[in-house]
Amino acid sequence: MTQEHIREKRTTTFALVLILTMGGTIVWELFSSHHETRLDAIRKKGYPVSLAELDAWYRPVPEAQNNARFYEEAFALPVLRALMRFPGWIEDGPFLSRTERN
Repeated sequence: MTQEHIREKRTTTFALVLILTMGGTIVWELFSSHHETRLDAIRKKGYPVSLAELDAWYRPVPEAQNNARFYEEAFALPVLRALMRFPGWIEDGPFLSRTERN
């Protein structure tokens, strides 16, 4: 056997061991039951553990206090949509003073 052949064999063996170790760890984590006990403990404290529970956990914001509507309307303006196509325009454009440009 040459040095190159031994080196190739070592690399292949290392890659195979790494892949098998990662695969085994993933399978172990997916099918082990210790996650359920953790989730039950969190649920007993009153915290949500799923997206559906999280959605029900938060109270909706009243429309009068919902500032997201303001941003939705602002980003829907045609001027802003045109500027968003050219992201470098704001940095290179007229908003910088002459000293900042140089």
